[in-house]
Amino acid sequence: MNITIQPLVFVLLAIHSVMAANDSKTLRIGVLLTHSVQLLDLAAVDLFGMMSKDYINEVDVLPPDIASLGLPVDINYIGIQPNCAGTFIRCTASIGIRLTASIHDTSVSTDNLDILVIPGPEPKYVPDESVLAFAKAHHDAGNDILAICTGSYVAGYAGILDHKSVTGPRGLISDLEVKFPNVKKWDTTRRVVKDGNVWTSGMVLPFLYTDNYRREVLT
Repeated sequence: MNITIQPLVFVLLAIHSVMAANDSKTLRIGVLLTHSVQLLDLAAVDLFGMMSKDYINEVDVLPPDIASLGLPVDINYIGIQPNCAGTFIRCTASIGIRLTASIHDTSVSTDNLDILVIPGPEPKYVPDESVLAFAKAHHDAGNDILAICTGSYVAGYAGILDHKSVTGPRGLISDLEVKFPNVKKWDTTRRVVKDGNVWTSGMVLPFLYTDNYRREVLT
């Protein structure tokens, strides 16, 4: 079992502040699996799983004041077809993820999630209107939207990025600029940008291995 302390502490503190304004005692996360998504992008969801009280108590390495911030975590893996719970969606590296819900299910409606994570599909993928409506409804309800890497395309098609400062994979920024001209600013200097309840990021891999991680993400 491996644990990366610095990112976990950051996520614990950030999410604890979000939950302070939420009546729910459980952090409810939806992971929108639109198409064949990048496994590395999806792996970022593990940070949320690592925030659960059960996980923190099991590893027993965090200072007590940080460990006390652990909370129940419920994660749903959401597909786009009706009645798709129990089926698998293909990810890269020949791995499949078992879906637990559909965008059509009330269990993952706007009042049943706190955070919607959008891992990156293939850049050429264009979601249909039901997918876009689902993502936009969560944004408009005030739920946090985390678009990872090419997840920015899905958020962009849903209109979530309009009039916001955002980022995306640096090699694809020029394409994103053309497709989503209503974005206020495409920030190429930071790998993670937060504007309101929308978080966007570039590629996951680079900032896992740079000494600039703390400066670029935590400031």
